[in-house]
Amino acid sequence: MRHTKPIFFAALAATFPLLIGGIALAESKNMDTDNHQEITEILNTPTSLVQAIGVAEQKTGGKAFRIDANRENGSIFYEIKSIKNGKVFITAVDPTSGKVVKSENEGLLGKSFDGEDSGELGKFAGSSRTLTQMIKVAEKHLGGTAVEAGFEDENENENNGAPPTVTVKVAKGNVVQTVLVDTATNAVMAVRNEED
Repeated sequence: MRHTKPIFFAALAATFPLLIGGIALAESKNMDTDNHQEITEILNTPTSLVQAIGVAEQKTGGKAFRIDANRENGSIFYEIKSIKNGKVFITAVDPTSGKVVKSENEGLLGKSFDGEDSGELGKFAGSSRTLTQMIKVAEKHLGGTAVEAGFEDENENENNGAPPTVTVKVAKGNVVQTVLVDTATNAVMAVRNEED
């Protein structure tokens, strides 16, 4: 009889993280069903965000400033926005094959962003920092996998002189958190729980 208590507590201790993880997912509203499915699909593809960015930058010769996962005709793909010589390019990369599906020149930066945002994005494009570096910083900080990242084109800190940021959504287990990375220093500025 004395051995059953340690076994019971060991079993309880082993299942506690699973129980808490399930509660966190249910209560935090981190992912709705479609979003959860999409994130799970992204996490199970052979091509990471960093790899897809490399493919897109090689195709356009530009510097990536945003990557999202989108679904079209039932298939998921990465959409990478990059900038080169003041022009915005959108490249679709298949996360299964890692190949470019489509690439389009969207035209001049000013047509895609308002004046203040295009100026901030221009500064980011001209800096030595890359979206790939910032994704790696965020993944390392949370110990998870990035599922979306991008230059914050509507800087919520614009009135206080804060530097532009890149937001990186990082999934770890059933939780997605948003990491704000300073484009000037590559330092993590804040971590927020994702709310859909």
